[in-house]
Amino acid sequence: MSTKYMKWICNFLFVISIPFLTIILCGNYDLSYIKFLLFISFLSGIFISKMILNDNFFSKINKKYLVIAILFGLYGITFLARYSDSGVIFFRNLLNNFFAISLNVDSIKIIVSFASLPSIILLSYYFINKVIHFIVKEYHDLTKIEKVFMLLVVIIGFCFITLLYNKTDAFYYPHYNHDKLIIYDVIYTSDSGALIQNNAFMNIGMSENDIRQPLFGLFAFPFALIANFASNFLGLIPNSYYILFGTLQMFLIALSFVFIEKMLNLSDKNKILFLIIALFSYSFLLFSIVIEQYAIAFFYLILTIYCGYKNKYKINYTYIGAVSTLLTSGIVFPFISKFKNLKNWFLNVSKCFMVFILMMITTGQILLVFDLKNKINSLMVFSGVELTFVDKFQQFLYFVRSCFIAPSGQIVSIDGSLCYYLIDINFFSIIGSLILFICVISFIINRKNRMALIAFLWVIFSFLILCLFGWGTQENGLILYSLYFGWAYIILVYLFIDKIVKNLKLKYFVIIILCFIMLIINFNEFYNMIKFCIEYYPK
Repeated sequence: MSTKYMKWICNFLFVISIPFLTIILCGNYDLSYIKFLLFISFLSGIFISKMILNDNFFSKINKKYLVIAILFGLYGITFLARYSDSGVIFFRNLLNNFFAISLNVDSIKIIVSFASLPSIILLSYYFINKVIHFIVKEYHDLTKIEKVFMLLVVIIGFCFITLLYNKTDAFYYPHYNHDKLIIYDVIYTSDSGALIQNNAFMNIGMSENDIRQPLFGLFAFPFALIANFASNFLGLIPNSYYILFGTLQMFLIALSFVFIEKMLNLSDKNKILFLIIALFSYSFLLFSIVIEQYAIAFFYLILTIYCGYKNKYKINYTYIGAVSTLLTSGIVFPFISKFKNLKNWFLNVSKCFMVFILMMITTGQILLVFDLKNKINSLMVFSGVELTFVDKFQQFLYFVRSCFIAPSGQIVSIDGSLCYYLIDINFFSIIGSLILFICVISFIINRKNRMALIAFLWVIFSFLILCLFGWGTQENGLILYSLYFGWAYIILVYLFIDKIVKNLKLKYFVIIILCFIMLIINFNEFYNMIKFCIEYYPK
């Protein structure tokens, strides 16, 4: 078959199957919106086919990548179909009303899944082709130190998580005393139970994947699918999927800090020092064991900054992953493209925004805008509108402290179940104040360092979100944002030490002492938390 006919057939199948893909991905929305959604989805399919299914796409088909895309599509659709809801019901009603065909929901899902495969496979191939090239290049750019660091984190993390997750399910799917499922707020104010119960990592339209993280399920899906697939080979290990996903989450956090270290342009010896500080920080340790959305959001945020910082692409489409997994990451839009030509920058930003809208339409998440006002009003309960500035500032200072050193926890009773919460913060943290002061001084003395500027701006952004706006302060849960914001504080503290302490041996001594203090305090708090989890949420 000639390339011309193959191109025509693939484009035709792609455009026809896009609405079926939308049906599969569409969440629990009002059926009155589905007609509108499928119409614009069809138009989007035409537009996307013109963008990616061009002569260049068909002239360089990699058979290995195509096989991977086919397998990915066939395996992935079995999971996506489980969560389809409104779209499938609409299609069933359509067949029944216009063609007098009456089928049950499961049969409809099979039909729609099969019809959506062309678009899934072609889109998967397109992205796999891009991603594999990036992964291969980045792997070859890793130094021996970075590879050893990543390997140790994965091996030690896998062993620790295996032991922990088979002793307690509090960190992923908590059941109080083997009985009552508690989906919210068992460990601090994390939503691990809800995320696992409704599989937010694969279920694009799940309630947790709302306007705050509109395409989280799409960008988390490959990681969840890999963990699920690999768990089939670890049948002898109980809870293997959760263990592998937790290990993968830990890997992404470690990789993110490697990206940060690369942007700092450190020598080999200084790389070790920075990665050790990051490794022993409480934000790293906490999100290495608690399954939460912030780990993946953090990865895409750092990936966006890294690709933009290194000027790897004309248009940095990784930005879509950042803003899709946590909307506040939209603030890093300057990293989408170079600023050399303002007209081109606006053009590139517009292209990136257009691709994001096309993804929102194709997945059905564009329907979130119809309930935007109600959703924003419901989310305001998590802001600190009822708290004074002093209350919010006290929590903020303790949050800054908690990025490095474990906060004190307390056991509280919630609806007859015991949970592990932060202590009530009604004081000014001296350590938090000191760290904040060091960050300001660090920026001043390192103001010519581009990463110091980026980190300091992120510190200011954290102050605006967590202190002035007070997000999360109503429930005293700022610890959950320690990974998402904490990397900036770690950078500035490290740059402060690096600038002040010139002698390498003395620098090693200072950082080892700092890490030793963090380790002692963090280990003690970890021990208390894990002891609580094993006692009240045993596996």
